[in-house]
Amino acid sequence: MGGQRTLRPFWRNHYEATDALVWVVDAADTARLPGAAAELAAVLAEERLAGAALLVLANKQDVGGAVGPADVAAALGLPGTGGGGGGGGEGAAAPDLAAAPSLTRGRAWCVVGTAASAGADAGGLTPAFQWLVRALDAQRGGGGGGAVGTATAPAPAPAPAPAAPVPAAG
Repeated sequence: MGGQRTLRPFWRNHYEATDALVWVVDAADTARLPGAAAELAAVLAEERLAGAALLVLANKQDVGGAVGPADVAAALGLPGTGGGGGGGGEGAAAPDLAAAPSLTRGRAWCVVGTAASAGADAGGLTPAFQWLVRALDAQRGGGGGGAVGTATAPAPAPAPAPAAPVPAAG
């Protein structure tokens, strides 16, 4: 679904039986991150999306000035990032969602740096969606390796590598 303001009221028509939400943000346009955070909070508050996995793609990691996944997670108000608590960055422990805001409690979520213009493999999209598949498998009680993804994306040539994912489990 498109992100234009005129289309947003129609999003709720697609919430029924939704298992996952993929939220794409322009990590090079930091001025729009507060608006993206407000919209994400409103979407996650929808009762029909309770428990749906959340994959945030911090896109345009190949553009100068783009902020990394940990900074995007903090700007979106995801728990365990920014001012309080642990989490964020490579090697960091996943946040304790029992203490997280109600919008992410019981929800698997992950923020992954991507460069979509570089393609699925080089741009980080493949590991991002592999995390989502594992999260959905775990949500359904499968043995797909759990809901916390830690894969990093290979570098898009010749741009710098997308930053490490910021994982969390629901």
